Formats: sequence, C-alpha cells, structure tokens
Amino acid sequence: MTRFPPRTDRSTRGRSHLLERYIARSLLWPTLQLAGVLLAIMLLERGLRLLQEISALGIPGRYLGPLLIRLVPYYAQQALPFGFVVAVILVLSRMGRNREWEAMASAGISPSRIARIMALTACVVAAATLVISGFIEPLGRHGYRRLHAVAVNEARLVAIRPGAIYDRIPGVMLTASGNRHGHLEGVFVRLENGPQGPLLVSAHSAAIRVAQDPPTLQFVLERGEMLIGGVRAVQFDRITLNHPMMLEQTRWKRGRDVRELTLLELTDLPPGDPAGQRRQLAELYGKVARAMGLLALPWIALPLLAGSRGERRWMAVATIAFLVVAYYHSVNLSRNLGASGEIALTRMAGVTALLPVLAGALVWRLGSGVRQHAPVTLPFTLPRLRFGAGPRWRHRWPSLPRGMPDLLTGYLVGKLAAMTLAVLAGLVLILQVIDLLERGETLVAAGEGLAGFLRYAWLRLPATVLQAGPLAMLGGGLLAFALLRSSNELVAIHGQGISAAGVLLRVSIVPICFGLLLVGVSEVWSPRAQVAYTAWWGKLDPATSAPTGQSRRWFRIGPDLVEVGAAEKSSTVLRDVRIYQVAADRQKLREWVHADEARWNGAGWTLHRAERWNPAGGPALQVEQSSSWQTKLKPAPLARFLAAPVPLTGRDAWLAARDSVPIDRADTVYDTRLYMTVSLAIVPMLMLFLATALVVVPRNEVVLGQCLFQAATAGLAYLVLDGWLQVLGQSGSVPPPLAVAAAPLLFGTFALELILNSETNI
Repeated sequence: MTRFPPRTDRSTRGRSHLLERYIARSLLWPTLQLAGVLLAIMLLERGLRLLQEISALGIPGRYLGPLLIRLVPYYAQQALPFGFVVAVILVLSRMGRNREWEAMASAGISPSRIARIMALTACVVAAATLVISGFIEPLGRHGYRRLHAVAVNEARLVAIRPGAIYDRIPGVMLTASGNRHGHLEGVFVRLENGPQGPLLVSAHSAAIRVAQDPPTLQFVLERGEMLIGGVRAVQFDRITLNHPMMLEQTRWKRGRDVRELTLLELTDLPPGDPAGQRRQLAELYGKVARAMGLLALPWIALPLLAGSRGERRWMAVATIAFLVVAYYHSVNLSRNLGASGEIALTRMAGVTALLPVLAGALVWRLGSGVRQHAPVTLPFTLPRLRFGAGPRWRHRWPSLPRGMPDLLTGYLVGKLAAMTLAVLAGLVLILQVIDLLERGETLVAAGEGLAGFLRYAWLRLPATVLQAGPLAMLGGGLLAFALLRSSNELVAIHGQGISAAGVLLRVSIVPICFGLLLVGVSEVWSPRAQVAYTAWWGKLDPATSAPTGQSRRWFRIGPDLVEVGAAEKSSTVLRDVRIYQVAADRQKLREWVHADEARWNGAGWTLHRAERWNPAGGPALQVEQSSSWQTKLKPAPLARFLAAPVPLTGRDAWLAARDSVPIDRADTVYDTRLYMTVSLAIVPMLMLFLATALVVVPRNEVVLGQCLFQAATAGLAYLVLDGWLQVLGQSGSVPPPLAVAAAPLLFGTFALELILNSETNI
C-alpha cells in the first residue's frame, strides 16, 4: 500500500512561528513608541535651549526649525536604544504579571528560546541604531554645524537691537537707540584702531553690511559727528567706515571632525598620522559598541525580571538600569582614552566587550529556568518605622469632624499634588539623563568621575526644574483626573452637583503654590547655580568659558555709556574707566571722560586722574585730579554684572527700568523678562485649566486616551508658541506685553470656555 507523506497544514506552519512573532511584535512596537516619545522630549528640550541661544545671540528665528531637523538623527540614535531597554523591561514585567512564564513553561518552551528570540529582535534594533549613528547622524551633524555658522554670521548684524551694546568684534563697540526699516537710528560707534587713534562717531542713522571678500564690516553713517583721536570733531552728512572682521567658516569638506565621518569613511585610516588613526578607530569602536551592547540585554533582563516578584521587581529594574548606564559610560571612557593614546584601544575594547558577556553569563547561570531563577532579594532587612500616637499637642484639643466639602477638597488637593511632584521628578530625571548623555563625553575627557557627574546634575537641576515645571503641572493634572475618571470618582463628584469649575476651584491652591515655587527657583536658586556652573564648566571646557572680571566690559547706566578695564572683586575700585555721554538728538557726543581710577566712597563715585572732553573746550582736554561721577550705579550690582554672565531675573529687569543696575542688552529684553516672571506664576494654573477642560469636563462620549492626547498636544503647543513669542518680544518684533500674554490668553480662553460651557451639563 502506497503511503503518502503527511500533508502540512498552512495553519500548522504559521503556528510554529507564532511565539517568535508574538515576542518580536511585543518588543518592536513599544520600542518605536517609546523612542518616539523620547525623541520628542529630547527635541523639545533642545528646542528650548536653541530658543535661549537665539535670544542671546540674536539669531533669526527662521533657523530654529532647520536646526532641529538636522539634530533628529543625533537624538534618534540615543532614543532608539533606550526605548528598546524600557520596552524590554515593560514587556518582561507584563509577562510576569500575567503569568505568561508559567504558560510557556507548561508548553515546554525553555527560557533560552525566549532569550534567543529577544536577542534576534535586539539585532534588528542594533542594526537600525548602527545605520542611524554610522551613516545618517554624521551627515546631520555636518549640516547642523554649517547652518549654525551661517546663522551666527547673520546674527552679527541682526543682533544689533535698540539699546543693546554690540562688542563681539574686537576693537568695535556699537549701540543704537532705534531701528526702523533695517536702518539704525541714534548710533554711537567706537573704533579702537582708527587711522589716528580711537575713533568716536555719533550719527543720526546708519546702515551696516558685510563685504565677503575680504570679510569687512562696513558702517554707512549719515548726519553726525566724528571725533578723530577722541578730540578733533568733524561734521559729516554721509561717511563709510570699514573694519576687518572674522566670520565663522560656513563651508568645509565633511570630515574636519571624526564625528562627521561615516562608518565606511572611519575604516579608511589616514596614512602617516598615528593620532588621526587612533581618533578614527576610537570613534568607530564607540559607534559599534553602543549598538552591539543591546545584544546582551535580553540575557540579563530576562532572568532578573522573571525571578523577581511583586515588590522585589524594582530591584531588578534598578540592576538593569545600572548595568546599562555602566556599560555606556565604560564605552565612552574607553573611546576617549583610546583616542588620546593613554591606553591601547584594543585592550580597553576587549575589557568593555567582556562586561555585558560576563554579566549575562553570571545572571543566566544563577537561574536556568523561569521557576528556578534565584530570587532577587536584599542582603539585609530594611527597618520598619513605627510612629507613636502622634504629637502631644494634638491631644490638648478635641479634633473636630470635617465637613464633606473640606474632606473632598483635601482629597483632591493631595492627589493632584502627589501626581504633580511625581511627574516633575520623572521629567527632571529624563531631562537630566539626556543632558548627561550629551555632556558626558566632556566630563569623561576632563577626568571627572562620579562626583563630577553628580555636581553637574546638581548645578543644572534648577534650570531643568524650570523647563519641566509647566509640563509637570499638566501631566500631574492629567494623571490625577484620569485616575478619578477611570475609577468613576468623577461621576460621583458630578452627581453631587459639583461641576468641572467646582473641581478646579477646590484644587487651585496647588497650581498657585507651584507657580510661586517656580518663581522662587527662577529668581533665587537658578542664578546662583548658573554662576557656579559657568565658572566650573569654563575650567573643564575652556572653549566655552565666559568673560571674567579681568576683561574689558561695556554697559549702560542711565545716560552714560561706560567701559571698564578692570575691577576689584567687590567692584568698589574700577580702573581704566571711560564714560561717554551722547546728546539728546544722538548726532553729537556731549562729553567723554577717561579716568585712571573710579573709587566708591560710600555715597558716590570719585574719579581720580581724569581727562575730560566736551565741545565747548575744543581739542583741548581738561585734566582733573579728582572729580565726582553723578550716577545711580552702586558696587553690589556692578560686581554681579562683572563677575560672570548670569541669567536675567525679574528683579534685574525691574531695576533696569529704573536705571539702577548696569545693563548691556536691549530694553525689550528686560521688559520681556519682567513680564515673564508674572507669566511663570500663571502657567501652572493655565496647565491645570487645560487638564480640567479636556478630562474633567463631562461629555456624552469620553475617550480617555483621546483626552490625554489632546491635553498633551495642547501643552506642548503652548510651550512652543510661548517660547517663540518670547524670542520675538526680546528682539522687538512683537511688543513685550503682547509677546508674553498672547499664548496664556489664547489657551486660557479656550480652556475657560470649555469649562464654563460644561456648567450647563450639571
């Protein structure tokens, strides 16, 4: 009898790979989602920093979008691996929570098979990471640097705003009182190296342009006066002055830095250049090692998470996070040491590659199966805190029962405050990790260990809190109200006749206190931390060091333009002081004074060994051994101004409007910053408005996920629009009050309308 081979059913063949597809799909889709979220957070954080740079340097706002687009590959290569790490932790935790390990073990599926499937998925993620970091990111880095150089060159002229002091080109100081249709008005220019000494020019209007070949700054001045050598006055109707300048290089062949080379270009070592060969090999090793490190993650995470239950799972997650961070830190350390030639790169690469292999083998050896995994426990017992009956003062007066409204208010306030602080801590942690990943290479190259990383995180903490504050209030409100809605507590609250406006009124104390906290951080903590950070980081990275008190500084104080050569630490004694006063019509210089020393006597300033010029005296100079300087300037704000560039606070802006502190920026910058202080206190309430309007407001059909997405989108849109308008306000393109108030009024009106319309549904 003829035997036919058994027929293979297509469904049977499909089921044989069902487990592989299930695990791969469970890992890849969350990886892409988490990577997208991390990428959006990274770009948002960098976008806010770019907005600050645009405001500080005067870069045109149209460069923000193109610059961010060129940074997408750089942040994608960081977001994709960490998204995979988080996805592995979440998926394995879910499988343990849903008892999928027991189901797989009963079906005869070994843990090694699961690990192999996850390792193959890790190969896909590692390959994608290697393609992005090895081929796309170098092109994006090169394009970003070139575009940034173009923007900085254009900012050399665009940054000249009314009231600002422009002294970025050596030997040139320029300030103007206005800007109309691209022409400056009320211009004062000081050229250090004129044909016959310093050249002082005051003019009614001026046009400025740059000649490219050779790079020359051209001043076309109209209707003014020029002091040759500082004493001989010459009237003019129109004059053109040329001054050589250095522009940022905007065109260079890709590969000026090894980070601009692709993987294939890194393998092409330059002959006869041992240092260049080391740098290229180190960069090649860093890109490959960071991607290949993902292959060991399943062999470490699976035994740890499968062997931990319930309350012990956080220990496994912490162990995985520590091993991942340690591996990436060791890769950066070995790459930098290999590039500098301090140690053989092959030796360090071998040691670094053994770390995940040994960790995976050790963890896998401790548990060979799902049920046989060694439990993750602490080697000691945590003490239990026992509290007594409470303070004695509580027993002196009988406690009064609270009413239902007070009980509900306390419950809502406590839940909202707890969720807001939790979201704030999470966002700060994410932003700190992103910042450390970007600056970690400099810390490693400077020889800073764990103490350096902790110090950096502490000094950057207040700035990070200010960035995360508005989103934390929005996220806290979303989570708190979402939990209330998912547990049907909002239904019970609405059943008591309490509308969305009533809920908002009961929890309003939280955003008010949170807004005051942000104002305190902005006014007190952040400036001090920024001064300490600038001084410390300038020592680690001299290329970014800020001007110190020993360099010459220009500032305005009332009607005076002042240049200080040097100052004591307390700023009670100033040396080589030059004071200029321009006439009200801005076409003539009214007077200038050059003093060897200016000394504070407790009530005012005294100029010693001063030379004075004014039009009445002609070319002759008046020499005075001692004279008084009538000004509101005091040593304390001057010392703070000369010490180091610090973030502008609302108090500084308020004093600048009263000519009580030295200033060197445009008046619109100070006006915008003053209004921003008020806005910072209002933003948390606005974010809570958005959360209440989109989650708490009763609707016929409520899709919670859709509400959360709408609120998150509205919050991010607010931050982007508000930051953009503030930059326009500082540049003078938009009036400062409108620039600061436009976004809160727009989004606040929208949220308030939804809340008020919901009153009819109760």
